[in-house]
Amino acid sequence: MKKTIKNIALSASFLGIFVLSGCATMFGDKTQTLNFTATKANNIILTDGKGQNKYSVPGTVTITKDTEQVRFRVDCANAFEQKIPREIQGVFWLNILSGGLIGSGIDYLTGKMWQYDTDVVVPANSCG
Repeated sequence: MKKTIKNIALSASFLGIFVLSGCATMFGDKTQTLNFTATKANNIILTDGKGQNKYSVPGTVTITKDTEQVRFRVDCANAFEQKIPREIQGVFWLNILSGGLIGSGIDYLTGKMWQYDTDVVVPANSCG
């Protein structure tokens, strides 16, 4: 009887680890909405998991998370490109702590481990 309870508890533990594997991939969003502010109205070229697209700022932009860092530049002749700051989501660390190295690897490969700054300021001197 004790052995059966122990086996059930062990099975439940493995099931829990399996379910938590890839937490950001399973429970996180593939997209994220960013708020762009600018001192003057501009168009930006944004590169994310979908490719390059043009947007008007100030305004909101929904990006696709990917392994490639999201970046933008103002649509003018001498503009320089800027990366949007990002950090690792807490769910990613939960995967590692729960023994889900495979799940954490999936989160890394899909890019869903990243959380981008939601407020992005387009500098006034972006056109070099």
